[in-house]
Amino acid sequence: MVMVHKDEIVNLWPQIAPHFQRVLERNQDTITPKAFYDRCVRGDYLIIVATRGDEIMMAMASELVTCDTGKKILLIPQLSGYDMSEWLNSLVAQLYRIADELGCFKVMICGARKGWAKEMIQHGGYVDTVTVEFDVKANIAKYKD
Repeated sequence: MVMVHKDEIVNLWPQIAPHFQRVLERNQDTITPKAFYDRCVRGDYLIIVATRGDEIMMAMASELVTCDTGKKILLIPQLSGYDMSEWLNSLVAQLYRIADELGCFKVMICGARKGWAKEMIQHGGYVDTVTVEFDVKANIAKYKD
């Protein structure tokens, strides 16, 4: 498990980008690949990768969010990888440590698929809310006057 310094993003991007590409394609209406890349290079996101030799198996972007109440959340909007059994324990331990060091009361993974959520529950995670999405263009005709 390695935290990638923002100055290393440009050099590692060819290896990291394919992981994020899958997630960005699912979220193409909310963030562009360029905007995401720019945020990574600026250091807006903390990037963590899991490696096996020179191979990157997992890439994760996280950011510190301060709520209106002053409480902090370690938010994970992008997480993608394979062979989860090889890195999940280390990732969860690192997330707990980072969140604690930053004074966070919660870690939130956004958009986790059901299989991932099931694995995270075994590490103290829980499913708090479900996101319901409506495709406006596909359904608006039913609701117009």
